[in-house]
Amino acid sequence: MGVVWAFLGMLLLGIVSFLMIAIFAHLNVRIRDTAYIASMGLQVMFFVTPIIWPQESLRFHYLRWVIHLNPFYHLLEVIRHPLLMSEPAAPVNYLVVLMTIVCLSIVAWVFTKWYIGRIAYLL
Repeated sequence: MGVVWAFLGMLLLGIVSFLMIAIFAHLNVRIRDTAYIASMGLQVMFFVTPIIWPQESLRFHYLRWVIHLNPFYHLLEVIRHPLLMSEPAAPVNYLVVLMTIVCLSIVAWVFTKWYIGRIAYLL
């Protein structure tokens, strides 16, 4: 049963990835260094997200907000938890992922609206 929940998590991850692609595609046309900025930002988020270090190391520390406010942690958790525990992730993880999708959808819509008329001139 956990694999079904993991597929749902992968679907949510795909939606977030598509929205990020839409945002950065429009930004990259206007600002050419966006790819480098995004790669540096993703590298920082990789080290902040508990991927290579255990999340329990910050649970009782004053930096535990780093985990809870990190949307990449929740995206990782909706895939990792069902695969490891054969049960769905916590509802707060799905809620944060859905809120992330809503926020990214709004930003992608605004960027598309803003740049759609000027994209031919910027290329």
